[in-house]
This record gives sequence, C-alpha cells and structure tokens, in this order.
Amino acid sequence: MAVPQRPRYRRRNFFVKQWFQVGFALYPAAFLGVFLAAGGFYLYTDVKGALEFYLYLPHSRLANPWEVVGPAVLRVASVGGGAFLAALGLWGWVRFSRLHRDLQTLADWLAALGRPGAPRSLPSLRDEEVRVLGEGLAKAVSGIEAWEDDVRARAEGLAQSVAAVGQAGDAELPGRLAEARARWKSFADRLSAFRIEEDLG
Repeated sequence: MAVPQRPRYRRRNFFVKQWFQVGFALYPAAFLGVFLAAGGFYLYTDVKGALEFYLYLPHSRLANPWEVVGPAVLRVASVGGGAFLAALGLWGWVRFSRLHRDLQTLADWLAALGRPGAPRSLPSLRDEEVRVLGEGLAKAVSGIEAWEDDVRARAEGLAQSVAAVGQAGDAELPGRLAEARARWKSFADRLSAFRIEEDLG
C-alpha cells in the first residue's frame, strides 16, 4: 500500500495565513481609492462650476471645454498624484523600517538565547506578523529545551542501568538487562519524538 507523501511546506502559505501580504495590497489600494475619490470630487465641483459659469454668460468665449477641463485635470494629476506617491512612499518607509527593526530585534533575541543570563521572554515587537512569528519561535525554543532536558535525564538513567548490568550478579542479571532494555527503548522513543523541519521549500 502506497504511503501518501506529506505536502511540502510553503513559506507563502504561512505569510498569507498570517495576513502578511494582505496589508501590502490593502494599504496601497486604500491610498489609491482615496486619491481617486478626492480627485474625482475636486474635478466634478471645479469643472461643473466653471462650465456653468460659461454656460450662463450671454456671450461666452469658450470655444473648447478642454480649456476648462484640462487645467483641472493637470492639477489633480500633479498635486493629487504627488500627494498619493508621497503618502505611499511614507507608508512604505515606515512599514519596512518597523519590519526591519523588529526582525533584527527578534534575531538578536534568538542569538542571545544560548548565553547565560539572556532574557527568556520575547522582546516587545510592534509588527503583528513578526510578533506572531516570534511567539511561534519562543514556543519552539521552549519545547526544544524541555525535550533536551528530558533526553539528557533519560540518557543518564540509561547509563546508570548499563553500569548496573556490568556490576550485577548472575541472579540479578536478567532483571538488570530487562531494565536496561526498557530504558533504552524509552530513550530511543523520546529521542525520535521531536522532529525539526528544515526544508521550508
């Protein structure tokens, strides 16, 4: 019977699930929506007022409506477009600066975990996605440390059982061997219970 293979873990699945990419799509779309709404409202009121003014003049010299519409469109494109690009650039700079700062803070915290006296609690992270990632890493670190302590304790117990087998007499030898086998099985089971996925494909 064929054993179904596990689906490969994809980085993009994690980022989508954690709304990492949604903000990069929604905020520029929101800026564009505000720009279009404001520009459209300005064009409508400005052009409507100007055309109505020329419409009710007894002798209008307006030969081409574009003489009124053109400057208004140019103002919207230059001033409004510049404001849109400035707002988008400012948001991008703030977003990526905060993201870079929080990722560096998280990396420094992880690098210091093996040193004596290093803080065990997760540092303060302002970015939501990085904070979720940090909480997952903190949980993984805690699990690895608990697993290492348990494996170390079982290895010491196994070493004691093996040493007891060497010192046991003929009558005690079967019991000591059974105990050593049980400790070995317990040690092997616990050793293989923790799996670290390194392939994030």
